[in-house]
Amino acid sequence: QSSSPPSLPSSPHHRCQPRAMGCLDEAVVAWLLELALPELQPQVKAFEEAWSAAGLPPQAIDKAFVGGVFVGEDVGEAEQLAAVKSEIADRLRDLTRTAPQIGELHKEYAGKSLSEPEVIRGRPSPALIEFARLFPQFVRLGGC
Repeated sequence: QSSSPPSLPSSPHHRCQPRAMGCLDEAVVAWLLELALPELQPQVKAFEEAWSAAGLPPQAIDKAFVGGVFVGEDVGEAEQLAAVKSEIADRLRDLTRTAPQIGELHKEYAGKSLSEPEVIRGRPSPALIEFARLFPQFVRLGGC
């Protein structure tokens, strides 16, 4: 049973306006995520196990976790749902794969007494990019 989609807010505080450059509204992503998660439970379980084994704090799997979801123009609910499923499956796979490296970074930086995030220069690894996104209190990527 599918509930109806939320009304689209017009707030400028959303990352993208509805349909702007094919970006789904955050409220729609949240609604579609609720529909998608039951089918993604094996991937969610693998992610949670890898994350826990790496000693990382739990992460909520919500619209912020998914990030922006882009779709083509004039797509229906089925295509939007498929896009959200694909985006969350990719995110879960990437974080499950990089969990050991992110865990090592977390241990390293949690042990430091930083008054502000450390600026990292150079080309970051995928794990460092995710670490900076998930733990901005520890590091900030600063370019070349």
